[in-house]
Amino acid sequence: VEVLAMHTPGHTPGSTSLLIDGQYLLTGDTLFVSGVGRPDLGAKAEEWARLLYRTLFERMAALPDEVLILPAHYASRAEMQPTGLVSITLREARVRNPIFQLRTEQEFLGYVLEHLPPQPPVYQEIRRANLGQVELDAEHAVEVELGPNQCAAVRPPGTSRSL
Repeated sequence: VEVLAMHTPGHTPGSTSLLIDGQYLLTGDTLFVSGVGRPDLGAKAEEWARLLYRTLFERMAALPDEVLILPAHYASRAEMQPTGLVSITLREARVRNPIFQLRTEQEFLGYVLEHLPPQPPVYQEIRRANLGQVELDAEHAVEVELGPNQCAAVRPPGTSRSL
C-alpha cells in the first residue's frame, strides 16, 4: 500500500489529505460530496478560503478523474450509498459539486464566504478537546465527532441549516 500525504490547506492551514495507491483520496474536512470545508473556524475566513481555492483548483486539479474522494462527513443520507459508503469520484465531484462551477478565485471567495453557516455550537468544545485542554468521555466524544457535518461551507439545496 502506497500512501501519499498531500497538504490540502483551506479548512485549516494544516489540513492534509491522504492519497492511497493513487486511487483513493481521504479528504477529511477539505472536500465533501456536495461542499467544501468551511475556512472560517480560525477567524481567518478570507485568507483560508484563498488556500482552499488553491487546494481545489491547483493541487487537486493534477489528480486523475478516477480518484475516489472519501470525505470525513456527509451532508445528508442521500450522499450515502446503500452500503453506507460516502464517496464520489473526482470526475463526478467536478460536475456535481457546485464549488467546481466557480472558475475564478474571486467567484470562489464570494460564494464560499457568502454561504458560511453559523459557527457550530460545539466548536469551542471540540477546539479545546483537540488542544488537550479538556477531556471528553468516550460516549460524548463519539456524539461530538459523529454528529451532523458542521464543517461544510456550502450546504446542498434542501438540507437543514446545520449539517
